[in-house]
Amino acid sequence: MGVQVLPGRLPSQVVRHPGSFLQRAAPGEGARRADGLPVLDWQALEAWARGDGAPLVTDPQRIAAVEKGHRAWLLHLREALGSHMGLLETEDASVLSSLSARQERATADYVRTARARISGLLGDLAVFPAGQRSLVLVMDSDEDYYRYVSLYYPDGEFASKRAGKSG
Repeated sequence: MGVQVLPGRLPSQVVRHPGSFLQRAAPGEGARRADGLPVLDWQALEAWARGDGAPLVTDPQRIAAVEKGHRAWLLHLREALGSHMGLLETEDASVLSSLSARQERATADYVRTARARISGLLGDLAVFPAGQRSLVLVMDSDEDYYRYVSLYYPDGEFASKRAGKSG
């Protein structure tokens, strides 16, 4: 089973990947940011991975492209959240967190076990394509979590929780 641990900050050129899915807000900025955090355009990533009109892209090629996009986004997010964040990649999961190496590994193992159980229970209704990881973000606080989630749901429930309102 392959595991890749990506410690703290990496040089800027490592986290800069081509593709419109990491929308550029300004030249050299790398990705569209809101509240200091990178925002992934999930639909643009999927369109980019399908080839946008290029000759037929196979499923393995599309999955590999999506994985590259996920990794680029996670590296940008890790850089924005701070050098205390780590990224653990296994065959089944990408875990972005400040957890200890042991806790991070246990989280990735749980994802592997959960995926196997879900597949066993639901059969063909639950398919985890080969090569496609589940993404796990472990934020340091509720405030960090709601700060990030509210970027995708600015007018919804998460925005009100972030603002300290009940709802």
